[in-house]
Amino acid sequence: MLFILKRLGSAISPAWSIPLLIIGLSIGAAYWVGPLRPLPPELRLLALQRDGTFTDSIEPAPRQFGDDIRFPLVLGAQNIGYADARPAVLDLSVPLGFHLVDRDGRALPQEISMGTPLGRYRLRLSASKLVPGGVPELLLDTLWLEADLSSYTCAVLNDGVPEFQPRPPVDPALLGKVDIFYSFLTPDSDIRQAGLLRVRVDSTLLRVPTAVMGEFGPPILEEPAVELPPLDALYQIAKTDATCGDPQQPVQLQSVIYENEGGGRFVVVYHEGAPRKYLLDLNADSIVEREVWDPDGDGNFEATRTTRYAIPGFLFPRRVEIPALAADTVPPDPAFLALYADTARGPFRFYAAEQQRIAAARAAPAPPAGMPGVASGATSRASGPAATAGAASPGVAIPAGAPIAADTTPPDPAFLVLYSDTAAGPFRFARREQQVRDSIADAIARGDTATEPPPPPRRTGPRILGTPVEYPPGTRPPD
Repeated sequence: MLFILKRLGSAISPAWSIPLLIIGLSIGAAYWVGPLRPLPPELRLLALQRDGTFTDSIEPAPRQFGDDIRFPLVLGAQNIGYADARPAVLDLSVPLGFHLVDRDGRALPQEISMGTPLGRYRLRLSASKLVPGGVPELLLDTLWLEADLSSYTCAVLNDGVPEFQPRPPVDPALLGKVDIFYSFLTPDSDIRQAGLLRVRVDSTLLRVPTAVMGEFGPPILEEPAVELPPLDALYQIAKTDATCGDPQQPVQLQSVIYENEGGGRFVVVYHEGAPRKYLLDLNADSIVEREVWDPDGDGNFEATRTTRYAIPGFLFPRRVEIPALAADTVPPDPAFLALYADTARGPFRFYAAEQQRIAAARAAPAPPAGMPGVASGATSRASGPAATAGAASPGVAIPAGAPIAADTTPPDPAFLVLYSDTAAGPFRFARREQQVRDSIADAIARGDTATEPPPPPRRTGPRILGTPVEYPPGTRPPD
């Protein structure tokens, strides 16, 4: 083979070497970066439309949760490329006027970058491998797109005390078009496969209520601290983490809400882990009548003023949907009620047939003494439980109705005698258990209780491995 290559190499003239080299490099480039390279997969994010189809532009049906409006997102994926792929991570970038919540109403964590009007959600997937040209496959449980319709916002001044103020007006038409940017990551590649999911919602449902803000009274400073009005006994009813202010620079607050016997609320607002402001609702109307705050962060609340505005909704916990069984409110059909109450055709026919069978078994005559298949002692044993079982049970009302023909045949008398025999029938197990309990009770009454046997004596001599063998006199064991 080497000789053939040498002969072939010597036969190629220098004029043909350069063209052949160029052709080889062109084929290699076409395979790695050109049209001959292996084509990659291409994943596309889709959402379920109202008609049951998956598409990249949807108009989901709204759903009301108290004062919140949510839109369902049932996400799926489709591979429109040329190779298999398994999506492992899905990143969603949602406009900051909206946020994603799970099916229970809990907000999903998001990442916000300054200067970017989008919040990024990273979702881990456990999807199967998607084949090229296959049907869309479901990726996640239902997510909900919720609009931020709070009437109030907040700001933190240099002293670190949060201030609540009306939210600037928002054009609902701008909230009606939600463009969600997405990207997939797969375990086999570091290249992101990105795209756009268009969500169109009814903008008339996204009107932000107008915030009513009363006049603030003049601030009053009292040393060492402001005297709070009598609030009686307080009970903690809620605790939550709140986000407000500029969406690109949100303010993180914590609130603890207390309530007294009269329904009045006392809200403690924390900023950076320290309580900085009290909001007092004195007459249980959800209106803040007084503010008390700590202006210098020393732990003493020296400043107060009167005001009048509604307690901001973001200081309360989010509404979590509690699954409930939906009851059927349609009244029953009269024909169904008549069939249900009919003991001959409705479900009570089984009860009537069973009661008739029991009554017939109890009224059956005792078997004769010489009947074949019945032991001689069975009659004497039947005089106890069998005789009692043969009497009709008081208080048993058999509903009226035509019995089922197959259920009117009384059981075999021999079977009844055997069934009621406590020595040979199924009741023998209960009898045996009762005998054991009686014997235990008698032993306890006599004081004859079982004691643990003493342990065997401990061996003190040498421990021999194996069994000794006796050898004849004058002999010795083999070496």
